[in-house]
Amino acid sequence: MTAKQKENLPFTSPAFEQRKRFRLPAINFRALNFVLLLILIGGGIYYIIGINELSVRGFIVNQLNQEVKALEEKHNQLEERVTELKSYVKLEERIKATQMVKVDKIEYLDSEAGAVAYK
Repeated sequence: MTAKQKENLPFTSPAFEQRKRFRLPAINFRALNFVLLLILIGGGIYYIIGINELSVRGFIVNQLNQEVKALEEKHNQLEERVTELKSYVKLEERIKATQMVKVDKIEYLDSEAGAVAYK
């Protein structure tokens, strides 16, 4: 082989020698795969924890919504009861049951007369 042919070979050319000096360091693929596996496992665990927390919050929100509905129903029942007790018919019945007498003439006390007690 001549010198010119040796220069044209890919691993003996001066250009290859120059690139050889600036070559990146060798990558340890075993360590890289291990790190990627750890990242994947960590991401999976983080995802499972997030989904678990989300489902727990969903159950809590559902339970609170049921409580709100029950309280709204009870509130409506109590409002109906208040309206019923305030009705004129019910008031008349209660007045008759207590046997109160209807007042014809009402007299009010006069506070300007000075009839107050001092300590």
